[in-house]
Amino acid sequence: MKSFAKIVVLFLACIVALPALSQTPRKEVRAFWLSTVWQLTWPKTTITKTGNTKQIQAQKDEMIELLDSVKAANCNTVYFQVRGRCDAFYRSSFEPWSSDLVKTRGMDPGYDPLEFVIDESHKRGLEVHAWFNPYRYESVLNQWDGTPLNYRESHPEWLLDYTNGSILN
Repeated sequence: MKSFAKIVVLFLACIVALPALSQTPRKEVRAFWLSTVWQLTWPKTTITKTGNTKQIQAQKDEMIELLDSVKAANCNTVYFQVRGRCDAFYRSSFEPWSSDLVKTRGMDPGYDPLEFVIDESHKRGLEVHAWFNPYRYESVLNQWDGTPLNYRESHPEWLLDYTNGSILN
């Protein structure tokens, strides 16, 4: 009987001790996914000429509105898509500027969207994580013919074609 009582006491001690052992996480991630491919979330305005200040400001205003809504929703993190189709939303010597940002793939928009998003997010106490699609190249076959850094011309062996486009091999 004494051993049964010891087991019961030990069991009750464990039940009481478990909540004390579990700790509240130091940090909770409450995030918003900001998709740029095909202009799903941002930008709604396309820059048609390098340095067009009106269009740049329109893109920035759209982003500020999004970031304000992220903060208002009590989120603390933004996952910002910086590469959707082997193109970039940041200055890169490897990938051209995204046609989801500018009228013509590869055209310099006149500012660095990633730098802007980081600066504006930090002003609101938000973390930014760069999110990229590593494989999608084009969503329509031959979509990037005649554009800068066209892998179909420079490295066709890198591409695998499928019904709706190409991916990197």
